[in-house]
Amino acid sequence: MQSKTKETMDRIKNISSIMDEANHSVNSIVAAVEEQSASTKEISTNMNQAAEGVTDVNSNIARTAQAAEKVSDKVRMVDESTQSILSDSDTLNQRAD
Repeated sequence: MQSKTKETMDRIKNISSIMDEANHSVNSIVAAVEEQSASTKEISTNMNQAAEGVTDVNSNIARTAQAAEKVSDKVRMVDESTQSILSDSDTLNQRAD
């Protein structure tokens, strides 16, 4: 009877040891999942910030293009005015001769 009791106790200890190992493994997996979740959340946040940055850059490029077009229009107007003044100057020089 005592040998059966000892054998049963040994088996219970063995089962308890296996359960402790399983519990440790589960805790390790839970910690890894939590870490992965935090990393995924951080990646998502970073991607959203990057997308906002790209949107800002695109907006700045559009505004720069508009400003460049306005400057180009002004340069064209100055060029036309210069050509007109040169033409008027030539006309005046020819009349003066």
